[in-house]
Amino acid sequence: MDRVIASIGKGLAETLILIISKSGDTLETRNAMIEVRECCSSAGLDFSRHAVAVSGETSQLANLPQERTGWDVFQCGTG
Repeated sequence: MDRVIASIGKGLAETLILIISKSGDTLETRNAMIEVRECCSSAGLDFSRHAVAVSGETSQLANLPQERTGWDVFQCGTG
């Protein structure tokens, strides 16, 4: 993840952060999201203005209130 963030560099301000987890509780996805959110914060960026999520409609990720996260969640079908 550090190499990815380093390669983005100052372009982070123009980057769309796409969080994808069907179950919404995949540990690796969660950890990456936290790391990128911290990078945004360190760069003075509002993570929620750069992030959208794709997840199952009953997932933990989809059920986070938008007021709390600030991002949109697009639901993926099952199967």
